[in-house]
Amino acid sequence: MPFILDQLDEHGLRATFFVEALGALRWGEHGIQNICAQINQRSHEIQLHLHPEVAVPEGIGPARSHMHSFSRNDQEVLMINGLRILHECGVDSIVSFRAGDLAANADTIKAMANVGLCISSNRDMDTKSSISSHINQLFPIVNDISMYRDVIDLPVSTMRSYLPFDGKYRHLNLTAVSYKEMESSIVKMLNSGYRCCTILTHPQEFYYNVNGKIFKNLKNCRRLQKLLTFIANKSELSVMTVSECNRKDVPLIMPPELNLNVYFSYFRLITQGLHRALMLIHKLNFRKN
Repeated sequence: MPFILDQLDEHGLRATFFVEALGALRWGEHGIQNICAQINQRSHEIQLHLHPEVAVPEGIGPARSHMHSFSRNDQEVLMINGLRILHECGVDSIVSFRAGDLAANADTIKAMANVGLCISSNRDMDTKSSISSHINQLFPIVNDISMYRDVIDLPVSTMRSYLPFDGKYRHLNLTAVSYKEMESSIVKMLNSGYRCCTILTHPQEFYYNVNGKIFKNLKNCRRLQKLLTFIANKSELSVMTVSECNRKDVPLIMPPELNLNVYFSYFRLITQGLHRALMLIHKLNFRKN
């Protein structure tokens, strides 16, 4: 997380951090307080994220992997507890929710509205990587900002892939597509009338662990640095946090389906194969030593 924060500061950009709150019920609030303090000190945004397999409050049954496996009432209880925990950890304004693994359903949207959360980010058409979302069909506009039951959803942006082993769609995650694919996709979306491009990443994507020793994942670190440089210098883009997307002028016309650049995709496969081979050699050599 400090690497992401440093890169955002260097490029003068703000981001939204979806912080998992239920861990406080299992390990205590100290760790989450520390995380929230670091994010707040850098003036970034914190919103609610829940992985109910970590822990759940008493009275709603055993912990389970997916949010959509709970009833609407139980989902409300989980959200209320998550909001309470984040407020106790110094987070003032929370308007958005992302389910762990994007495992949201129609009951999740209703529960959000009932507890005052008006922005969702739980859609993703990349069913190879994100197979848990159950709300793609609820929103009238696909792959762009849209509204259902007064809740706005910012989907993780996806592009259609020419490569069959990619799956039909590939989402704009730093571990899923290369920097060149990301850049060309953003330009295509901008030129095709998209209102919103949502990019996803996770702190654990920038390091790997070998026998307790931490190493930087240089490939992903470089991807983030190049991406943020491009975004910061692209004057046509308006960079917003999730809460700043609470707007009523959502599109009424479906934007066109767009494709990844096939040449960049093939180049990604080649370089990723080489990267994985080098990482394997590194891990083997480290374990021998």
